Amino acid sequence: MRVRKDWRAKLAELVERAGKRKRTSISVRAGFSPSYLRDVLDRNQDIGSASKAQALSDAMGVEITDWYLDAKAEAQRPSGIDHREGEAHVIIRGTVK
Repeated sequence: MRVRKDWRAKLAELVERAGKRKRTSISVRAGFSPSYLRDVLDRNQDIGSASKAQALSDAMGVEITDWYLDAKAEAQRPSGIDHREGEAHVIIRGTVK
């Protein structure tokens, strides 16, 4: 799967639906600092990793494919998700290809 190019906008939509005041509680429920979502959304901080994206998804009660991963792109690829925007790599025997 590939990281969606529009993940930040999709995340902002989900957070907006929850209410802007919910940023802090979503961040904390995900196990991050209260300012984490503010930094990601307003200061263009990188999400950090696919595991952090999954933690945010869990905290919001949505699937990671709702905003971060594009389930349609390269659906046949094995695991080995790279969190960098727009890229995915297959990991074979510990080597990134």
